[in-house]
Amino acid sequence: MLLSSDSLINTLTVDGVKDQAVASLCLSLEISVEILEKDDHDALAFFYLIGLMPGGIFKSELSHIWKKNSDSDAGYEAHIDTLMKLSLM
Repeated sequence: MLLSSDSLINTLTVDGVKDQAVASLCLSLEISVEILEKDDHDALAFFYLIGLMPGGIFKSELSHIWKKNSDSDAGYEAHIDTLMKLSLM
């Protein structure tokens, strides 16, 4: 389905999104988060964690926080790769 299709534009407009560029961004974000919800809960938790850091975070701090609060054996680097593939970073 193309972003220019009437049904998609109407659906996004109902959600309060009228600008096509913003609608495209919203749709892309929604799909990427849905993929993470389905396939990689740890990467989704990591995405939410870094979203709480509006001023950024140093690599050493991130390493410490993720190891301390994660049940995952995967390092945060793997999650960064996943988020980059989904255009979330």
